[in-house]
Amino acid sequence: MSSTPARRILICGGGVMQVPAIRIATEEGWTVVVADGNPACPGRLHAHVFEHIDLKDERSLIDCARRNQVQAVFTAGTDFSLTVARIAEACGLPGIPVDAALHATDKALMRRRLRDRGVSVPPFAVYRHGERIDGATDVPLPAVVKPVANMGARGVRRITASEEIAAALAHAEAYSRDGRVIVESFIPGREYSIDCLVTPTEKIACGIADRHIAIPPYFVEIGHTIPSALPAELQALLTDEFFRAVDAIGIDCGAAKGDIFLVPDDMRPDWLPGSGPSVVIGEIAARLSGGYMSGWTYPCASGIQPTRGAIRIASGATHGTGAPTLRRVVAERAIMSIPGLLNGDIGTGDILRLPGVRECFISRSSGDEVSVPTNNVEKCGNLIIEADNRDVLHERIGSVLRQIVIPLQRAHPKTWTFLLGPDLPDRTAFFADPRFHGPLHPPVSRAAEHGFVRELSRTLVRSVLDQHAQAQTSTGDALDGMRSRLRNSRYHETLRDDEQDLHAYTRGDAISVVHEDAGTGTIALPMDLTVCILTLACERGGLQGLRYVIDTLSEEESCHALTGFLRQCYASH
Repeated sequence: MSSTPARRILICGGGVMQVPAIRIATEEGWTVVVADGNPACPGRLHAHVFEHIDLKDERSLIDCARRNQVQAVFTAGTDFSLTVARIAEACGLPGIPVDAALHATDKALMRRRLRDRGVSVPPFAVYRHGERIDGATDVPLPAVVKPVANMGARGVRRITASEEIAAALAHAEAYSRDGRVIVESFIPGREYSIDCLVTPTEKIACGIADRHIAIPPYFVEIGHTIPSALPAELQALLTDEFFRAVDAIGIDCGAAKGDIFLVPDDMRPDWLPGSGPSVVIGEIAARLSGGYMSGWTYPCASGIQPTRGAIRIASGATHGTGAPTLRRVVAERAIMSIPGLLNGDIGTGDILRLPGVRECFISRSSGDEVSVPTNNVEKCGNLIIEADNRDVLHERIGSVLRQIVIPLQRAHPKTWTFLLGPDLPDRTAFFADPRFHGPLHPPVSRAAEHGFVRELSRTLVRSVLDQHAQAQTSTGDALDGMRSRLRNSRYHETLRDDEQDLHAYTRGDAISVVHEDAGTGTIALPMDLTVCILTLACERGGLQGLRYVIDTLSEEESCHALTGFLRQCYASH
């Protein structure tokens, strides 16, 4: 009696985002062939067969699929849904039509098709090498500039004036595979993510997540929370428009992911017709989401694995998933740092033993450069945290973020320049209210913060240039001076007390923590200069910046080195 040959599936990508798919396919009885350009990818450890192939090499991937006689091909959380569609077409396997995958990958084609088929999108224009080649002649500002083909918010930037467009085009073009860049009007509303499974007879929504986007002028997803806090009727509006977009793109078999905006009536731009809350499509992808939603947070919240349903559909099945079995609130949050060089591994202690912490992914190690991210691939790591309700969840998020220690090399030029340099950084450590309910780019808060930082910088120039005598300042007295400077600043009324830094500390929290840890020390600088340095470091770098400066200045030699650095930096200011 002959045994039935094992079914084989090719999974394109062996990174962290593809590991759940590899594991689930194995559980479903598949022999899993993983292809990835990185021979040390984590998915290799879980694969039955590993093929070292760059995912941009479609010809070799098609040959791989034929050589391994696979019956299905799949990806999740990668840029390569078009490659998967072409493999499926070449090998006669179930899959999304190539035309649909192309229109879901190329942002210019996506925008044009959605617009032409009556789906709500912002005005847009397409550029190549700085010259407009398609779309509107005058895109209303503010606008967003992004590469036509890329993901993870790489190369994406918001502009508010026409003189900013040339630099933003050059920034986006550096991340563009073919030199094309899209400029589209900024959508003023909250952003949400939706995954769904698609068969010829139905679409099954797999959760709506609140996306938390911050660090302007960039669009960095510092996390998401699922399920959405939106009322059911507004979630239905999002889902309906998303399904219309999926149909317009032509996705009829497999999975789809959408980034969707809900624009309240009082924020409606002139280019958006209608009244009441309106839905605008940000992007559509012909795959399940990355960013830990499809593989971690939605399964944790619902008990459903959309990846399992998507793999079944990729094998030709016509059904997706069952009903949810859990009702949990789950968050993914980014681990981030101010600029510098890691002087050791990121310390996470026992956070995996803390209530609700499901996963901790660290993506940077000792010797790596780190920075306040400009996109979603520059983070130091990610956390998955769960709770029974939102109040408990947000308490847990703050508690966990405060446990993480990111050691930076002392007196590193990039860190000093970010914290104390004369040029205002385009992003700082303070970015959000604790529950992320505020508008995406709060102009009053940003203007107040920038004004306060400029005020501090001018004071720093005077303090450095006027310094002649040696001095010793109590760290505790200097921290008390920081509180006084914050209270007495003309910007005090508009600096938000609840605004948090990268590690969930408010300004007041940061001062209190450092006062307790280091308040008995001394710094070999005059009081006015010390207060100004500490305040500026905290304003730009939050608790991490404040601790960094105090730790460095605990050595007298470092104090002299810093004043020399500042004199050089501010010589022309």
